[in-house]
Amino acid sequence: MSFRNTPRDPERGATVYLLCFALAVVIALGFHFDTPQGYLTKSDLHNTIEVSLQAAASISVSQNGYAPIDPTTALSNFNLYMQKNLQLDSNNNPLPSSPLASQLKILQFNVLNTVPTTDPITGDTVSTYSLEAVVTTTVKQAMGGLYEGSPYTITDFARVSEKEPS
Repeated sequence: MSFRNTPRDPERGATVYLLCFALAVVIALGFHFDTPQGYLTKSDLHNTIEVSLQAAASISVSQNGYAPIDPTTALSNFNLYMQKNLQLDSNNNPLPSSPLASQLKILQFNVLNTVPTTDPITGDTVSTYSLEAVVTTTVKQAMGGLYEGSPYTITDFARVSEKEPS
């Protein structure tokens, strides 16, 4: 019986070290991208509010230039579009595919039909019929929320105004 009397390969076990390093990099990148994920979702939420307000407005222009917005119809349409765009159920709770982690709450929904008027939220002077909303929710995060400050709570405001007739 003979034994090979060769020295061990100096690179033996390098794969284990490489895998450990790769795992550490993936975890570090997860923490790195977790925080920007919240800011990206805030931007997406703001755009969704604006688009939903535009869809809810559906304002027809009257002969004198403007048409008032029906508050009941506008709120109903706003809810419908927010639910479709953010993948929410009829109670504004997130479906499994939604980017949200909790129920979307509409804190304020104002229809500004008396113009000119002072905006009750911002104090701006509003000279056209407008819709505005303030909503709040929490969002899901990359890496399943491993980051210490998760989940992110977002409160956002948007206003859309009827365009002046040409």
